[in-house]
This record gives sequence, structure tokens and C-alpha cells, in this order.
Amino acid sequence: MKERIKNSIQKFELQDFYKSSLNFFNTLGYDSDKRVKLETPNFENFIEQFPPYAENKKNDNEKAFVSDWEEIQFLFQLTNEELKNS
Repeated sequence: MKERIKNSIQKFELQDFYKSSLNFFNTLGYDSDKRVKLETPNFENFIEQFPPYAENKKNDNEKAFVSDWEEIQFLFQLTNEELKNS
């Protein structure tokens, strides 16, 4: 398992972030259909796609170092249904 995780992490250098991230979660045994690939993967677009986040986190941009982010994607969502299946 350690070797599979290591190989999955190394793929981040070879593939785009979204694909590498999904591969990494799959390696860990997690697969979700609850994801959104943002065509413009920046914070402003994320806020447009998910307004409830913006309402709850208006002043957290500085604390979250948003200006340092290279990309943001919505990769998975844990729901009660998924937690019951584990």
C-alpha cells in the first residue's frame, strides 16, 4: 500500500492537479461522483460556483492564504450516505 501511495503522489508531477488528485483518492480507496472540475480553477470562480461558501467565509481569504493558491478544485464530498458505507 505504501508503494501505491508513493506512486500516486509522484504522478502529481506528471499529470494535471485534478486527475492526480482523483488518482490519489482512488489509491486510498475513496471514489466519489460528487465532484466538480472547475474550468477556471481559481478562488473567484469557486466562489461563483459555490455561493454558500462565500457567505460563510467572507473574511477568511487572508487566513487561508488564498493569494498563494495555484489551483482549487472540488474533488469530493462526504455525505452521511458515504459514511454509512464505510
